[in-house]
Amino acid sequence: PKHSVDRGELLQFTSGGHVVGFIPNKVYLASLSHALSIEFLGTSGVMPKVEGGVSGGRRKAPPLGRVTYHDLWPGISVRYESEGRKIAKSTYFVEPGADVGRIQLAYNVPVEVQKDGSLRFSYKNGYMTESLPLAWQEVEGKRISVPVSFKVSEGKRVRFGVKGYDARYPLVIDPSYQWHTFYGSSSADGGNSIAVDGNG
Repeated sequence: PKHSVDRGELLQFTSGGHVVGFIPNKVYLASLSHALSIEFLGTSGVMPKVEGGVSGGRRKAPPLGRVTYHDLWPGISVRYESEGRKIAKSTYFVEPGADVGRIQLAYNVPVEVQKDGSLRFSYKNGYMTESLPLAWQEVEGKRISVPVSFKVSEGKRVRFGVKGYDARYPLVIDPSYQWHTFYGSSSADGGNSIAVDGNG
């Protein structure tokens, strides 16, 4: 279902030359020339919590620290945080017994899996990527790597394909968003805030 946005519940931050916006069922990564929205499917949404930083403002957004959606899906939380020159790092925390198959994302632009396993989001003047995810579990004090990949359906929907993990232990999945080759822009280009209309 579509979520009606109250201007007061849109959290905004800057990161990697973009404005990152958060509402209960969606994340926005926006710049002067392009915007990517990530909708969380199969959930009514939860208001994300700002951790260890200041809340996003309306006029000039502060730098992104850490924003977490607790129990966005049953037993699954999602954290967004800044990471160097990348726009944002997203981390999915799957509690023991939770169904990783519940995680389903819908994007506003066509998505394709590249040869290296990363996702590519294409625009007229450039593209963005989401890195190949890493996944692991902490089992008896040891970090165990878990095979994971992106699964794209209907051109704009994404799930995680995870193999051979032990559902008795927590699972962590960790990809990052990055921008590439937006023609006509410079290091001086950047956004200060975003607004969401009635259509989301």
